[in-house]
Amino acid sequence: GKAFPTHLNGTFAVAIYDYTNGQLHLVTDRTASRGLYYLTQSPWVFGSEVKFILEYPGVSRALNHDRLREFLVLEFLPGTATYYDHIRQVPPASVLTIADEGERTESYWSPRFEWQEQSSLGEHSHGIAAALRNSVRRVCAGHERIGLMLSAGLDSRAIASASEAPLQCMTLHVRPGAEVALARRIAEALGYRHHFLTLSRTFPME
Repeated sequence: GKAFPTHLNGTFAVAIYDYTNGQLHLVTDRTASRGLYYLTQSPWVFGSEVKFILEYPGVSRALNHDRLREFLVLEFLPGTATYYDHIRQVPPASVLTIADEGERTESYWSPRFEWQEQSSLGEHSHGIAAALRNSVRRVCAGHERIGLMLSAGLDSRAIASASEAPLQCMTLHVRPGAEVALARRIAEALGYRHHFLTLSRTFPME
């Protein structure tokens, strides 16, 4: 049933059409890390990016100027709004059901914050490190060759340190420099191979 997302652990965006009841279910993971957008008016159109919905014939491209003003002030769009009047994003940890009679959104998870006064800073640190290792282990499972874009920043450095699988580390930059040298040192210290990729006009970038 619709409770299936509670049994999933990872990133996902799912669309399920219920032929029996004539309902479309759009489901996001707990942080909506995979974008899922939909048209708030007939017909039922959805996609992983807004641009896909705009390609559908007849969909209005009229901008919502209130949302533009919000972005200029806040530098992000709050909630599920987009720059277009009739396009919204499915909220995190939600099952959005669309039917002829309308739409409804149900949340299947919310974060819990439990203060543990007896826990020391060291215990919290070990808990975070264990959670990171478990997450990286789950992502790497089932893959023989794994690559990591290592920028020498905190995020990629933490992932490299938490990995139990051999990694092929790559650093993309215009030219070799301090960042590339540091990334190479990190990779070598962890026993991984490091590759430098030159960023140029011909390099395939989105």
